[in-house]
Amino acid sequence: MRLAELEHLARPQAAPPVQPCKRRHDPALACNRCTEAHEPVATGCEGPLCRQTANDLVVYWPDRGVGQVRALCPPHRDAFTARNQGARIQVFPLADGTHTYFAHGDGTQIATCRHCGHAIYLYPALRGAREPWRDGEYDETGRCPVGEERQGIRVVHEPAVTLAERDWARAASTCTTTADLHPNEDCPARRS
Repeated sequence: MRLAELEHLARPQAAPPVQPCKRRHDPALACNRCTEAHEPVATGCEGPLCRQTANDLVVYWPDRGVGQVRALCPPHRDAFTARNQGARIQVFPLADGTHTYFAHGDGTQIATCRHCGHAIYLYPALRGAREPWRDGEYDETGRCPVGEERQGIRVVHEPAVTLAERDWARAASTCTTTADLHPNEDCPARRS
């Protein structure tokens, strides 16, 4: 084939629309991430041999012990509470976007912020609050500085509830200028 025979393909006049995978590409092209885009971020049940998604966080205090936490589906939750009737037990619903939790203590849930890609925490004392997610134990407002810097308005931490949102947020907060991946705020190239 000669170069003269090649056909020139012009660039599109407008950028392709954002697809469910949070990328811009032709909707006619098959994309594996688009098929996974609506899959929710979930926590698996800790029941024996269970493959279901956990709906509840069970916090229990055995005799003379520190609080223990387990994520369980409804059938395993019912069996667990029936088996441990003598222990003090509290059951909390898992918040959307929760992907893990602290196994000891009071049932703090952990998610990924959809704006900044950092780990955010839902402390038990803030369940039911209007803006419950926090960046850490010293965060009193729940505001997301990275999201505010990007959007120019007040933004609070919100959990990424789908895998596409979570992956997009993590990728947006990770620097890839060197071989070792690191957070943007720790990038030596950006500090100088």
